[in-house]
Amino acid sequence: MRIDGTFEPKPRSTMERLSTCGHTIEGARPVPFSMHILGKQVDYNQTAFGAMVVSHRMAESIADIAPGDVQRIPAIIDAAEGSWEVFNVLTCMDCIDHRRSVIHYSLLSGEPPRVPG
Repeated sequence: MRIDGTFEPKPRSTMERLSTCGHTIEGARPVPFSMHILGKQVDYNQTAFGAMVVSHRMAESIADIAPGDVQRIPAIIDAAEGSWEVFNVLTCMDCIDHRRSVIHYSLLSGEPPRVPG
């Protein structure tokens, strides 16, 4: 786990389920990662797939502040020192005030989306 490193999850089963915000992953097994670029080891890392990989020290700190807001899943990282965990976020809050916001959605192509009707 390095500040300038990238990670590639080996098995997809637990990783695929991490994208479902707000749901506990039952029977989650330790998630193995491979480091591709070595650098300075830091407490918080995010994979290309959006998984939050944190040191055991950081996981303990977050658990003290918000114990019911994350599920802690063990992570196995080759060539990394210490204990690591993957956070599965259980408390998801909409950060946009839809009543007081004007939002225009568009497609990646730049064209406006079709409005049904």
